[in-house]
Amino acid sequence: MNLDRLYKIVRLPAALITIGTFLWAGKAMLMGGLRAGVPAWLLVLTAIAAFVSGLFLGKRAKPSVQTVAIAPPKKIHEIRFDYLPDSPVNNGWTLGLEGETQVAPEFMAARDSPIPGSLLIKDRGAYYLDYEVEPHARVADTVEFYVKFTANSVFYLKVRLVSRDKSKADIVWLAHVPGSEPAKEYDSREWTVFVTGDILENGWRRVTLPIAAEVDQTFGRKGWVYQELLGIRFRGTISVSPITFYTSSKQARVPSVP
Repeated sequence: MNLDRLYKIVRLPAALITIGTFLWAGKAMLMGGLRAGVPAWLLVLTAIAAFVSGLFLGKRAKPSVQTVAIAPPKKIHEIRFDYLPDSPVNNGWTLGLEGETQVAPEFMAARDSPIPGSLLIKDRGAYYLDYEVEPHARVADTVEFYVKFTANSVFYLKVRLVSRDKSKADIVWLAHVPGSEPAKEYDSREWTVFVTGDILENGWRRVTLPIAAEVDQTFGRKGWVYQELLGIRFRGTISVSPITFYTSSKQARVPSVP
């Protein structure tokens, strides 16, 4: 039987018995003293023991604080490439060309992807391809996708940070490349984060990026805290699946019902 229910059942009878015992034993002791035929002193000790036991049950039955998982991570957005062979530039992405060649990369479907609807970008010179995250998806704290890196691939997250006292804000970059090294500072606005992920066939890997944790390990060393996700950027030759955004429900500490 649940201790809470047991306490509710026994507390009233126990209280009445305790009070009655005290009164009866007290009267007996006054009339006959400790040497009376009825061992009143023993009843007093019994009453005290009952009182202490009641307190113990009461403490055990008080509402306890429990950790309750409200919900699993929630999918809030997905960047898809099922419009191929149409260009990402016509579907929300911004292309910038750099260097002397100024030649746009090629966009095509990635045929060897473990996920249908994946994109292959073949670079033909320096470029960047940017995607601005929709306002409703900026609360994402995890990004997940399948990726096939090459020697010059980089997958960026553009994030907004705030100082711990919330007096300052900044926009910075987390550049992701394959590897198992500790994160390295590139400059005051960019850190390189090495990722391994789950290695699959044909050079693909499944990658999950916990954004807040990455910020803690990089810009967090100088007092910054993750606030929101602003964008995605590609560089180099890279293959990537649809990109999924999640927000995690925090665990709440709530009192149980008495």
